[in-house]
Amino acid sequence: MPPLGSADAVAYLQGERDAKEAAAEAARAVADAARVAASTARLNADTASAASTQASASAATAKTEASAKRDDLIGDLTGMDKTKATLLADAAIVGASVIDVRSRIAADTDKGACVAAYRAMDAASDEGHCESSVSSSRRKVSRRRLSQASLYDVSVLLSAARTSQSLIDAAVRNLASASGVLNVANVVVDPVLAIRGNSRRECGCRGYVCNRGDRVYRGGDQRDGACKGSRGVG
Repeated sequence: MPPLGSADAVAYLQGERDAKEAAAEAARAVADAARVAASTARLNADTASAASTQASASAATAKTEASAKRDDLIGDLTGMDKTKATLLADAAIVGASVIDVRSRIAADTDKGACVAAYRAMDAASDEGHCESSVSSSRRKVSRRRLSQASLYDVSVLLSAARTSQSLIDAAVRNLASASGVLNVANVVVDPVLAIRGNSRRECGCRGYVCNRGDRVYRGGDQRDGACKGSRGVG
């Protein structure tokens, strides 16, 4: 440092003060920028939170409205028809896929055929909807069981709204590889068309509920693509 009182000393001290003031100003600028960034982040977070809350409210409203429409649609149905329609409607509400897993199984009763199907799929009965009817096939059951069992055409609806798609895929594989289970096939079902088709042809297989004009049809066996035995209900 130059001798005190000299012009060089004054210039030196002035330079030191200017440097410290510049550093302080730079620090204040950084702090101001940080405060602005924090304020912007808080604003963005508040905006995102409000948007999320609004989206949740809108989703809840949409689900409530959809559920009300579902209940209105299936409100006059009972028993198995209502159980099936509820599964289809729940899938339609969330846009989930529905698979109709069909097979032919030897059993003592129609309920026994459904129990056997779920057991072979390693699936719980509340994960799907099962219907079965005595098969029209001429294929014989083994002589040992002929007096006890019949062949049943079994249809199990599985919805991704009730279980995961991976479990549905596993259930189909399990059924296909199970002993004594014949003619395993699966069909992708449009739940909306299955509930409210524009024609009897669209009402689907084995009891799908559909509207045609001002009448509701409950489809019969539609293995060949036509709703055999469908009946109109006012």
